[in-house]
Amino acid sequence: KYVYGKDTFCIHFMYVSIDSVYKFRIFNKQFIFEHFLKKLMYTEKINHAECIRNF
Repeated sequence: KYVYGKDTFCIHFMYVSIDSVYKFRIFNKQFIFEHFLKKLMYTEKINHAECIRNF
């Protein structure tokens, strides 16, 4: 597990999200994309909406 400061983690999360959406659009593998997001949300237990709003 990695420990991030709140701001650092939000920036990192948004970068990963953009990268994932980019790959999702290229390969169009929605199941893998959604599975990745669900796994990320479950693992990190982060409020995505709050993270983006505070960015």
